[in-house]
Amino acid sequence: MDLDIGLLTLIVTVSLPIVAFLMRKRLGRWLYRTALAAIQEDWFDLETQDVTKDGKTVHVRVLRPNERTKQLLGSIVPSFIELALASIKIKLPKFAPINPATGALDFTAGIAAKFAEGKNVKPEEIAKALFMQFGMPLLEQKLVPMLQGLTAKIGVGATGATAPEKETPNPFLKELGQ
Repeated sequence: MDLDIGLLTLIVTVSLPIVAFLMRKRLGRWLYRTALAAIQEDWFDLETQDVTKDGKTVHVRVLRPNERTKQLLGSIVPSFIELALASIKIKLPKFAPINPATGALDFTAGIAAKFAEGKNVKPEEIAKALFMQFGMPLLEQKLVPMLQGLTAKIGVGATGATAPEKETPNPFLKELGQ
C-alpha cells in the first residue's frame, strides 16, 4: 500500500499544530526555562548568600551583573539619557521669571505678580511654583547622589568622587540670550 505524499503532508500539517496546542504548557515552560538559564549564564554571575532571618539561616540566590553586562549598560545607558534629555523641549515665556541677583529662575515671581494684580490664583499653580522653586533643588541634592550610588554599585558610570567636574549650562538662560 502506497501512501500518497499529499496525504502525508496533510497529516503532518494538521498533527503538528494539534500536538503543539496539547503540549503548549510544557513547551512554553521548557522554552522559558531554557532562555532564562541561557541569559543568566551569559550575562550574570550567580552567587549564593546565607541570610539569617528570625533565627533561621536561608540560602538566597543572588544574580550580579558580570563584566559583559556592565560594559553593555555602561555604553548604552548614557546614550539613552542623552536622547531623553535632547527630546525635552521647554518653551519659556517672553518674560521669564529670572532673579537678577542670582541669575537663576525664580518661579514664585509669577505667582507674586498675579497676587499683586489681584487675579485669581489656583492652588495647583501655587503648589507647582513652590515645588519648582524649592522642591527641585532638594530633589537634585538628594536624588542625584542616590542614583550615582546605585550605578556605582552595579559598576556603571563614574562615581561622584571620580567623575570630572563639568558645569552644565542653564538652558533657560541660553534661550533668553538669543
